Amino acid sequence: MIKILWIDDEIELLRPFIYILEKRGFRVDTAPNGADGLELFYRENYDLVLLDEIMPGLDGISVLKKLKQIDPDVKTLMITKSEDEPLMDEAFSYLVDGFIIKPFSPSQLIASLKKFVEQKELLKNKLSQEYGTLIRSETTPQSIEEWINLYKNLMLWKVKIHRYGDQTLKDLHLTRRDNFNESFVKFFASNYKTLLD
Repeated sequence: MIKILWIDDEIELLRPFIYILEKRGFRVDTAPNGADGLELFYRENYDLVLLDEIMPGLDGISVLKKLKQIDPDVKTLMITKSEDEPLMDEAFSYLVDGFIIKPFSPSQLIASLKKFVEQKELLKNKLSQEYGTLIRSETTPQSIEEWINLYKNLMLWKVKIHRYGDQTLKDLHLTRRDNFNESFVKFFASNYKTLLD
């Protein structure tokens, strides 16, 4: 299920759109301002953020900057009333992934999200292929430095898989981590005297 966070000071007026998205299988959480949206974003992982450009308090660009500081990989679509080039240039400089121009219809919104879903599916397939290649090429570490590098790599993959992988890939990664934990215990038991010197 694709999880969307929609941050807009007119969120109550957007309930029909939210209803349509939920009927299509999206999960949509909402926030009426930037501060509340950021608070939700800190607590939960979202696949996509829909972000109004003009809001009281923190405007869309300010929220975009903070979102990208928290998670540089989060996908964002900015909702704006104008196609003002300087605004778009500034938003793109903070890595916004696209724009939805107001007023928009349900079909325009769905088309924007469909593009995102297709992109996510492509990323998921690419991730599975890369992970398969990694597993086939890796060997058990033979030094403490190699173990440290392996665990750093495991954590990076955990984040990627959490965002883009399916349950099968998540389970595979968990099994792989458990296997390496067992191997590390054996490595440490055999080498602890050298490691403690």
